[in-house]
Amino acid sequence: AVSWIAALARPLPSINDFDKHVRAFQDAVNHLKSAGYPMPEPIAAGLFVYTLADQPDETSQWQAYGAKFTLTPTTTLNAVSGDACNERRRVLGMVPIATTNSSDAAMSIDTALATLER
Repeated sequence: AVSWIAALARPLPSINDFDKHVRAFQDAVNHLKSAGYPMPEPIAAGLFVYTLADQPDETSQWQAYGAKFTLTPTTTLNAVSGDACNERRRVLGMVPIATTNSSDAAMSIDTALATLER
């Protein structure tokens, strides 16, 4: 269990390793749950944001992302990792993944258009 706990604190090595980082973090949470160490979703989400670190040689804004992050009792790891994925796509100049909420979809379209206008 200790090695899975350590995996939760491992920082994101590179913005290019984001998907692998998300899977490893979710695997660690799931292994801990299976071993009898359940983790509340808001705690898992907060720890995940903590692992997002800016790298000096990369264009990323994880520090700013973490500063605007708001943890609530209903925050879930899936919601935060999806939002962080969209942030990664935005930073890399990619179109954000479609959202289910129409106002979120409109905001995603606005973000994508702003990115294209740059």
